Amino acid sequence: MTQGTISSAPIRLSGSLSAAPAEPVRRASPSPLPDSLRSYIPFIGKIFAVAMALRCLVALLAYWNRNIAGILWPRGIEMLGVAKSLATGNGFSSPFPIPTGPTAFVPPIYPSILSVILRIFGDHTNASAWAILLLQCFVSALTVAPIFALALDSFGRREAKAAAWLWALFPYAIILPTNIIWESSLSAFVVAVGAWLLLRAWRSRGTSRWLYATIWWAAGCLLNAALLLLLPAAAFYSFLRKKIPFATLAACAAAFIAVLAPWSIRNYLVMGRAVPLRDNFALEMWIGNHSGTAFRFTPEIHPAFNAADLRHYQQIGELAYMDEKGAEARAFIRANPGQFAVNTLERIARFWLIGRNGLIYLVAPLAILGIVGLCVALRRAVP
Repeated sequence: MTQGTISSAPIRLSGSLSAAPAEPVRRASPSPLPDSLRSYIPFIGKIFAVAMALRCLVALLAYWNRNIAGILWPRGIEMLGVAKSLATGNGFSSPFPIPTGPTAFVPPIYPSILSVILRIFGDHTNASAWAILLLQCFVSALTVAPIFALALDSFGRREAKAAAWLWALFPYAIILPTNIIWESSLSAFVVAVGAWLLLRAWRSRGTSRWLYATIWWAAGCLLNAALLLLLPAAAFYSFLRKKIPFATLAACAAAFIAVLAPWSIRNYLVMGRAVPLRDNFALEMWIGNHSGTAFRFTPEIHPAFNAADLRHYQQIGELAYMDEKGAEARAFIRANPGQFAVNTLERIARFWLIGRNGLIYLVAPLAILGIVGLCVALRRAVP
C-alpha cells in the first residue's frame, strides 16, 4: 500500500490480478505549524490573553497619570538614542543624548523598530513610551506560544501547559517588559522560537529546516549579539552526532554569514574597521575592571550618565574611545589578577544566588529546576 490518492477503478480478474495505474504520490511540503500544535491554538490564545492582561495591568499600576517618558527614557538611552537618529534622518548614529557620529554600539534591529514608533508618536513623548511598552508586553505575552510548542514536542501536553503558564505568570517576565526599553522581551521570543525550530530541524534532518533555523538565529544576532554562539554550537554538535551531513552544515554556515554580512560590511565601511556585530565590549569590560572598581554596577561612570566622559567620547570618536577603555581594562586585569578573580566570583554569586531585589531569589531555584529538566531531557533522548 502506498500513500497518495488511491484509484477507484474496478479490479478485473482475468487470469491475473490487474488494476488501473495508481496516480503518483504527492508529498505535501512540511507545514510551518504541525497539526498537533494547531489544535491547541485556542488554549494558547487563552494563556496569551492572561499574560497580556497581567503585563498591561502592571504597566497601568506603575505609570498611570505619570510622566512615563521621563521615567523610561533613562532606562533605554542607547537604543532610544540610535532610534532618534534614525527617525530624524541622521542614520545609525549617536547612542547617547549628544551627537557622537556613526555607531555600532548596539545591533540594528531593535533601534530600527523603535525608530518607526518615534516617527509616528514623536521623540520622548508619553505616547511613544506607551506604544513601546505595549509592544514589549505583546511580544513577552506571545512568547507563551513557542514555549508551549517546544515543551509539547519535547515532553508532552502536561509539561507544555505547565511551561506556558509558568511564563505567563512568572514575575520577571511580567515586570521586565514594563520596566525598561530594551530588546530583552523580543530576545526571549526569538530564543524560544529558535529552540523550537532547532528541535524540528534536528528531528527532520532535512536541509531546508536547518536553513530556516539558521536564518532565524542569524537575524536574532542582529537583535541581540549574545545569541551569536548558540546556533553554531548546536549545528556543530549535531554534525558530531551525525545528525546532519557536512553539506548541510556548510549550507547553514553560508546562510548564517550571508545574513550577518550586510551589517558587518556597513560597519567596516562606516566605522573604518571590522566590527562583526557591535563594538562596546571594551567599555563593558572597563566598567567592571578599573581602578576603584567594585563588584556592583556603577552607572555614574558610564558615558550615558557621565557628562565629562561623554564629551571625551564625542571628541575622540567611538572606536578610539573603546580602544582606550579596552587598554585600561586589560592593564588593570594584568596588574590585579586576584581582585579580578574575586570580583568575577562575587558577581556570579550575586547574579545567580543572592541580591537585594527580592525577585532574585527565584533565579537559583529556576536554575536548579532547569538543570533537572535538562537531565530529564537527556534521559529521554530529547536533543
